[in-house]
Amino acid sequence: MTLWETMAAEIHEGAVPSYYREIHEAVHCRTDERVQVEVFQRLLQRTDLSKAVLAQIAEHVDSTDGFLSKLSFYKALALIALAQQGKQPSTKLLENCIQELPKPQLGEPKELSALRMQPTQEDALMISYTLDKLLALDTVQVELIPEKKGLFLKHVEYQVTSERYKISVYRRYSDFDVFHEVLLQRFSYRVVPALPPKRMLKGVLTSVSEREFIEGRRRALGRFINLVARHPVFSEDELVKTFLTFSGSDVQTKLRDAYKKTGDEFMTNRVATQAKDFLPADIQAQFSTSREMIRNIHNSFHKLRDRAEKMAERSKENATDLLMFGKELSTLGSDTSTLPSLASSLNSWGKLRQSLKSLSVEFAVLSEKAAQQVNIPLSHHHHHHHLLRRAVLVQTWQYWVINVVLPISSGQPGRG
Repeated sequence: MTLWETMAAEIHEGAVPSYYREIHEAVHCRTDERVQVEVFQRLLQRTDLSKAVLAQIAEHVDSTDGFLSKLSFYKALALIALAQQGKQPSTKLLENCIQELPKPQLGEPKELSALRMQPTQEDALMISYTLDKLLALDTVQVELIPEKKGLFLKHVEYQVTSERYKISVYRRYSDFDVFHEVLLQRFSYRVVPALPPKRMLKGVLTSVSEREFIEGRRRALGRFINLVARHPVFSEDELVKTFLTFSGSDVQTKLRDAYKKTGDEFMTNRVATQAKDFLPADIQAQFSTSREMIRNIHNSFHKLRDRAEKMAERSKENATDLLMFGKELSTLGSDTSTLPSLASSLNSWGKLRQSLKSLSVEFAVLSEKAAQQVNIPLSHHHHHHHLLRRAVLVQTWQYWVINVVLPISSGQPGRG
């Protein structure tokens, strides 16, 4: 028989303090006497105990299948009371006070019934999507329109096709720019992906490098819109739907009008109105840890980007070498010089020339593929770098809201 089973035999309903029974009555499931783990975790958050102590209490509590039995819940209340007295919560200490269970400081039992009615914290603040579900939200293709548009000022136009909405629309880079701008305004506390640059320095690009830049920007815009369209919150917003489906002549005005109707997410989101209720007791420590972790990841991506750039340069040289190799093979294969009779009787040079010429085509294809693939890892690194920078900014905004905005809105002086 385990220690818990021994203690269970010693605990009798009549010997349990009435406060224990009242709390249990306030928070247990409506269908039976068990207490949901989520409800118990919310109860722990009211104790103002450190995260380490809360973890110790949870470790000593039997929560089979996501529930606590009535006796396990009583033991948890006793452990909370011992911890609030400054003692180390343990089964041995609990065994010593089994005859007279201490009273925890958790407020009025009738006020605790609201814990049972609250939505689960994990459901409200954490995404429940798997990667496959996120990828299934939408797939957006961004294709380049071959001819530049505009009478005087030529510009590039893209065909944007959403698999979710089964529609294709035409967008300029400036449309993406306005879309990105209103996303930042509406979701100022979320990590909005960055856009690729509009243009390179004037006069720097050659005709070849300009084509490479436009193609690279097309791929980057595709990654941007797919990240947005597959975001669990962005994907359901009216701004995203407008950008992917509006086929009128002025999508930029339509986007700005849509933002004016919805406004800042923080002012309307149901979770935002209860933000203080979701903050753990050790929020300051968690923010410090998160900022340090993001800083370390950011530094690592800097180093990865530097290495990727060097790899890209070497790969470009390899692509050039493959192309030149193919050209030399083509030169050999295209040689039409007549062989002297002495060398032509038993010579297969004619067949070899044909083979060399066909090989030159293969090397040209390899060179083209190498040139296309070389910038993909590098561009992904740049994109993650932008996301990390945005994450740092969002962390700063969240810190400011928690320490300044929320205290002021509740009539308390801010801490920042």
